Amino acid sequence: MKHPSLRRPQKSRIFVGCEGASERSYAAWLQILCNERNISVHLDIHDLGQAGSPIATFERAGKIISREQKNKDKYSYKVILIDTDWLAEIQQRTQCEEQARRLGLIIIWQHPCHEAFLLRHFLGFEYNQPPTTAESISCLKQLWPGYEKNMPAHKIQQRLTIDGARRVANHLAQFCSFLNVIGLLKD
Repeated sequence: MKHPSLRRPQKSRIFVGCEGASERSYAAWLQILCNERNISVHLDIHDLGQAGSPIATFERAGKIISREQKNKDKYSYKVILIDTDWLAEIQQRTQCEEQARRLGLIIIWQHPCHEAFLLRHFLGFEYNQPPTTAESISCLKQLWPGYEKNMPAHKIQQRLTIDGARRVANHLAQFCSFLNVIGLLKD
């Protein structure tokens, strides 16, 4: 008599393109949250770096997506976290959005930078949008003494919460869609 197979459900594979190490650690923290909730998702996190220009970053994402999908299952969702502070002109943003559409990528624009995005996780700061990166970092460090760029995911987990991520999602549609897809808005 054959025993029924106790196969694990296949995890949804999500491409997460990150501008740098800070975003990569943040995405790793989201993976930790998914794992803790037994959500069957795999965030395939890639550091795209600032390849000279925002356009080059999207081109690099396209190459990685193409390579990864040849060797493994297709991505069920593709997202990129990227700052607006290094867009030289509005035309660059339009070109990035065109490339993203071609690649099927959802852009989570961090205005003006990742630190401002993190700042919005804190209660009472959901609407806060410092105009510069320097002001964003300064404000964040007041709320999060000891904050450093490129912090590992386990240190992010000591300070940020799922409720904070949900606060950001309430005001940033693309991030809301992403959290919904990976199952972190369900509870």
